[in-house]
Amino acid sequence: MNPAKWLFPMFAALLVIALAVHVYAFSLPGNAWTPDAPAAPAAVEAPAQ
Repeated sequence: MNPAKWLFPMFAALLVIALAVHVYAFSLPGNAWTPDAPAAPAAVEAPAQ
């Protein structure tokens, strides 16, 4: 039996399922790619004495 007949469709179905699971998981509250807190301000050099 030729693997191209069953292996490629199985990988395609697995890709579709994995994408659907990830879309669902990242749509849940608290699972987005957004930072929780703002970034710290940039450091400022001390004045020369």
